[in-house]
Amino acid sequence: MDSLVLPSVADQFDATTPQVRRVVTGFLLTCAIGIPIFGRKADRFSLRRLFILALAAFANGNLISVLRRSWWHWWPGGW
Repeated sequence: MDSLVLPSVADQFDATTPQVRRVVTGFLLTCAIGIPIFGRKADRFSLRRLFILALAAFANGNLISVLRRSWWHWWPGGW
């Protein structure tokens, strides 16, 4: 993948351009795999239930992020 903004994103996050490329590629692969899976799930379950599940997953991810930054020294392995 080649984009004009990757060097400026890399500078913003103190990363190299290849590292940013890997992150963008991983995001695109996750979307490419997730879209058909969640499309099938939307056919089987109500969209309300899937939306609530997605919000819960997002909230759990944010909670883990906050705890990791705040209490990293209490976590096994010391992150």
